[in-house]
Amino acid sequence: MNNPRRLSHSGLPDEFKKKIQEISGAKNVDYEILVIRKRLSAADINQEQNSFFMPSIQIRSTGRNFLNTDELAHLRMVSSGGEHFTFLRVMSLDPNLTFSTFFLKIWNVQNSGENVISYVLTVNWNEIVARNNLQDQEILQLWAIRVGGNLWFVLRK
Repeated sequence: MNNPRRLSHSGLPDEFKKKIQEISGAKNVDYEILVIRKRLSAADINQEQNSFFMPSIQIRSTGRNFLNTDELAHLRMVSSGGEHFTFLRVMSLDPNLTFSTFFLKIWNVQNSGENVISYVLTVNWNEIVARNNLQDQEILQLWAIRVGGNLWFVLRK
């Protein structure tokens, strides 16, 4: 089985950038970063969870974080009970070039007895799975781009 983190990539296709520019009214895409290339798991396509999990240990290191300092600080805020309660609303395009919004959260997830920090996309995820016929073990890329300073996600098969 191929390791999805080692597969080569050639950048985000122009059709995605043009669609985002069309929706946002911006003239340029400020930058693009491949955040994760992940083999979807049963949990990622589970209707009851309605979430896409991105363990921090699988996030690609490019020397540039896909979140700016303020966004990261906002996501790391915790309640007095120790729970993360904040989210970022992020605009996105799916593989069919359909516009959606997600909530991006940080969750502490138990994995084999270890506490693993995961970035999680919630809200509207089930719609993305259904609309794009996403399947268990299918490889999906998540790109972060900035348009006019705003964070967008692009999902690409």
